[in-house]
Amino acid sequence: NRESGIGNWESGIGNRESGIGNRESGIGNRELEIGNRESEIGNRESGIGNRESGIGNRESGIGNRKSGRILETNTARRKSIYFSKRAKLLYTKP
Repeated sequence: NRESGIGNWESGIGNRESGIGNRESGIGNRELEIGNRESEIGNRESGIGNRESGIGNRESGIGNRKSGRILETNTARRKSIYFSKRAKLLYTKP
């Protein structure tokens, strides 16, 4: 009788272990969800890469703006020098 009771107790442990197995499968599903989140993060990282390339284009645009401003300032200085020479000639005429 005692041996049969021990046998039932061992079968009870077996059921508990199968329950742990079901919990582990649940953890496995969570890991799959985490895997999907990582793929989403991967897509976000690729999106950040596109944003960085956009920033690179903006920087080149700023470079073009700087060169444009330098050209504008040079032409403005030339114009101001030209007009100042004309003004001096006009004012120095009797």
